[in-house]
Amino acid sequence: MPNIKNNYLTKYNTNFSSFKDNLRDLTSLTINTPPTAYIIIPVYAESYHTIYKNILENLQYFPDLYAVIVLNEPEEATSCLQKINTQFLSQFQDATCDNYNISEYTLLQQQNTPNIMCLNTINKPIEKKKGVGKARKLGNDLACLITELHTSDTQNPALIQLDADCCISKLWINNTLEYYSKNTQATYISSFIHTPTSCTLTNYHTHLYEAYLQYLKLGLTYANSPYNYTALGSIITCSTINYSKVRGMVQKASFEDFYFLNKLRKISLFKEQPIPIQIEARAGQRVPFGTSPKIQNLNQNGIQPLDKYPCEPWDAFTELKKLLNTVTQKIEHSKKFTTIIESLSPTTRHKLQILKIEQLQISFDQQPNNKQFKLWHDWFDAKKTMQFIRSFNIN
Repeated sequence: MPNIKNNYLTKYNTNFSSFKDNLRDLTSLTINTPPTAYIIIPVYAESYHTIYKNILENLQYFPDLYAVIVLNEPEEATSCLQKINTQFLSQFQDATCDNYNISEYTLLQQQNTPNIMCLNTINKPIEKKKGVGKARKLGNDLACLITELHTSDTQNPALIQLDADCCISKLWINNTLEYYSKNTQATYISSFIHTPTSCTLTNYHTHLYEAYLQYLKLGLTYANSPYNYTALGSIITCSTINYSKVRGMVQKASFEDFYFLNKLRKISLFKEQPIPIQIEARAGQRVPFGTSPKIQNLNQNGIQPLDKYPCEPWDAFTELKKLLNTVTQKIEHSKKFTTIIESLSPTTRHKLQILKIEQLQISFDQQPNNKQFKLWHDWFDAKKTMQFIRSFNIN
């Protein structure tokens, strides 16, 4: 294994981390057992006791597993939501907690459970346009900093992304760490299920949305797309090395998980963790993006006929499959770029032109076959794949 402290991790902490000027601020942090994995949880107006019961309580069985909670409070937060945050923060503000000033934030660590930490960003609210993406980045960047300061040169801890609505078991953690230990260079995507609520309408639309995500994954798998995964921020596990290689989490208020996975897919294998995470079914507008507001919007219209819900037709995946197969075959036979494009159907050519495929032509023919594959793969990434299939959407 490479010496990560003299390679990707150190470069990331020095040049791209949110805490690049704070490398030595946490040397006195209490680390009883060097971390082999971190759980990163962005939090806004959540119950500490619920998160403890559903996630943090499991840490007592894993002394080398650390939780980094990032407490966020947008400037537009109502007084009711601010009160919930204050109650959450009170769990880290008694005499048994240590405080560390890092950048513009405060890191709080419980002395009796030092592997549970909370980064308080309330005094420096995260910008609305960066939202949960920046919260995730802060948590992961903090984990990378702790790794450099408190682990050996050969350790490559896992970064496990969760959300406050997740519920995990000791078995799930065991399996995640076991899978990760077998191949630390892979990215792991956990299966998931939504647990029902007392609201029938929320349950209906949550299961419908979950079925849509599975349909999307099935279609992408059928098309032999390398992006045949579900992009949820709370089901991703990657290494600190790979996190550093792609320069960290994308700072966006929405789709940060999608863009982060897009970057990881270009440098690592994706594997599935079959034991599912349980995710609480929610509907609400507390946050502007994500599953909860999506379900809330669906609820407002009540139960509709299935053909009223947006969904890509299967033809989209058939055309995607033809496109990927044709490009692969033509590159293998050393065909010129124009020959590849002309061999596609008029519909596919038109859709690729909308995606500005001419940007790829400039350097394509000048490269050997192996680099042509990489050029194509880098250009026709997850974002363009989704744009391509959604252009077939008839609803």
